[in-house]
Amino acid sequence: MNRGLRTKSMTYDFIIVGGGIGGAVLANLVGRQGRRAVVLEREAGPVNRVRPEVLWPRTADTLRALLPKEVEAEWGLPLRGIRAFEGGRMLLDLPAEVFRPAEVQPLSTDPDRSRELLLRQAQAEIRRGVEVLELLKEGPRVVGVRCRDVADGREEDLLGDCIVGDDGGRSLVRRQCGIELSARPFALKIFTFAFRWPASLPPATVQIWLNPGRRKSGLIAVGCIPLPGGEGVGLIPVRPWALDDHERFNLALGQFAASESPLAEALSGRLSAETLNLVYPHWGHAGKYGVPGAVLLGDAAHPVTPAGGQGANMAVADAVALAELAGEPSDVLLERYEKRRWPANERSVSISRRVTRALSLPAWAVDRLLPWASRRINRNPRRFGRVVRYFATAFEDRGS
Repeated sequence: MNRGLRTKSMTYDFIIVGGGIGGAVLANLVGRQGRRAVVLEREAGPVNRVRPEVLWPRTADTLRALLPKEVEAEWGLPLRGIRAFEGGRMLLDLPAEVFRPAEVQPLSTDPDRSRELLLRQAQAEIRRGVEVLELLKEGPRVVGVRCRDVADGREEDLLGDCIVGDDGGRSLVRRQCGIELSARPFALKIFTFAFRWPASLPPATVQIWLNPGRRKSGLIAVGCIPLPGGEGVGLIPVRPWALDDHERFNLALGQFAASESPLAEALSGRLSAETLNLVYPHWGHAGKYGVPGAVLLGDAAHPVTPAGGQGANMAVADAVALAELAGEPSDVLLERYEKRRWPANERSVSISRRVTRALSLPAWAVDRLLPWASRRINRNPRRFGRVVRYFATAFEDRGS
């Protein structure tokens, strides 16, 4: 072991800590500008979290500009519609045509797969299995990072003009910059699971089954979201108290799946809490996005819930803004970046805030609200189109 040994420092224009989809886009953009960038990723191999993400048109255009056309089918699946059911009855049936008046075509993506495609394409150094230990400072200014090779313990100092924290909701970069972010819990916990999209379900169409026994069991629904390549991701939102008794939860999940044959097919072999991935979303918004020499993007600055499909889109928009400001002196860059991105990101965070409030209503109210809202949208799809349009543009800089 070489733990504690430190190699000679290297200097970069951008040191990107964490490298989610936003960091991967940033690495591509600044690399194309001829700037020297490095992405530091703690995981030794590609990350494979089970989660879906919606890419709205502005984000999809950014990825199309960066990735070869022949790989688009690997990262973007155009959604054809949304269906919702309860007790064998269809509550909602929105075809692809509902998106056209809003001039929106949402794409479904696996954000980790999209990130890997972007990292392979980037004209930047990609260093995996590297953990950032601390920020290096000269007075109030951040000038680099101290990192460690996870495999052999060797430490190294890297110097950079701009340190970018894309290291998630528990961001080390944010904490070491002294920036506070009080993340609030979502009203629900969410289980996720991966599966092959079955032939019994219409392709490229989101499927949602409301659980008739949701008030008693705390198991609200199961949603199935199609992904590129014939894959799918399931989401199971539950009340936190539903997991106090795993045996009772497993029984409720099995009974619910048995009542809907396509659902049983998607959930095959995953009818217990122990076989599912549990996520407890949090949301919040940092009051500022950095300090001299360091900036934050994505969840490091503004974690959000799945509501409105904002997360990846916010991160990519952050990356585009940073790349466009890359030629500015660091203090000017931070000021302009915050001025440009904070209002847009606040709109996106407010979606999580509103949905959390709605789902925090008494269980009987939420129980009635969900089917009522589905039927109301089904009767007036144009109104849904306006909502989709808002989701598709909330994260965008106004006037950009």
